[in-house]
Amino acid sequence: MRRPLQQLTITKKMIKSTASIAMLGLVSYAAHALIVPGSQITNIASGDYVDALGNTLVINSNP
Repeated sequence: MRRPLQQLTITKKMIKSTASIAMLGLVSYAAHALIVPGSQITNIASGDYVDALGNTLVINSNP
């Protein structure tokens, strides 16, 4: 004979576990997606560019 209450308990545990794993994945993705100074350069013309860390980069948009 089946025990529906026990099956429901297992299902709740599985949902909690899945939600915990999903939240952990979301948090770890957000940590890797943070922008650090000098990581992105967008919408600039050709020439010298000094990033937030003081590095000089030469950008040539006309190769």
